[in-house]
Amino acid sequence: MKIKNILTISISIFAAASTVMAHGPVVQISVENNKIVTRGLVFDTANYGDVNPVQYSYVVPLVQRSLGDANDGWYAQFNSTNSEAAYLGPGIKYGSAGFNSGVTITETIADGLKLWDGTSFTDPGNEQVQGLRGSIGAPSATLASMDGGVGGSFSLTTPATITATSHSQVYWRLLGDGLTSASASDDGVYLLTLKLTTSQAGVAASAPYYLLLSKNASAEAQAAGQNFVNTTLVPEPAFAGVAAMLSTGLLGRRRRA
Repeated sequence: MKIKNILTISISIFAAASTVMAHGPVVQISVENNKIVTRGLVFDTANYGDVNPVQYSYVVPLVQRSLGDANDGWYAQFNSTNSEAAYLGPGIKYGSAGFNSGVTITETIADGLKLWDGTSFTDPGNEQVQGLRGSIGAPSATLASMDGGVGGSFSLTTPATITATSHSQVYWRLLGDGLTSASASDDGVYLLTLKLTTSQAGVAASAPYYLLLSKNASAEAQAAGQNFVNTTLVPEPAFAGVAAMLSTGLLGRRRRA
């Protein structure tokens, strides 16, 4: 297996009052017992005040962006609208959850990209995942995984006023040849391992959490991959909190696009 880099992405922080479904869902995070904790996805600002259950893995659909420009390809997308805003997420929602103003929250890709082979996650070959901040066409920051070496990082701080809707967003896309989004890539369930840290005094890093990026994968493959993550990669006793969400399945077919 090739050795892949650890890519650090520090998230841009901003407060937003618009409907999240128009801008992509967010992973709810909070400070619990002096540690960052990841929770369920939030899709609508009307639910930003809710406290979702603790969660460590998220199945994220990859959908083919077809806007007729050089940036077309496979992007994380949770709704069917073929517009740039539709391809946002999942980001992070940190508002009203124990974080102070003026602190840094850093999201790190903590392991190389992997692909479900039916029994475990292995090196996919050329494929990489890229995160973009700002916009797809003119991103303010672009970070991608690569073979060997260490990726860069950005440090941004929480605003002076934090509200229940304060969150960050990222575009996630697949690079089939490791360089471009329009290049061919294998179908299947890709595993992106993430971790959160903060400059806030006394607050420890989160446990690893996982985006299972699904490109034309069957529901069975998604369930099997998530079951593997939750039973093998999520440490005890964290797994106990998500056991009820597990299901098993068979390997979905993979094909080139």
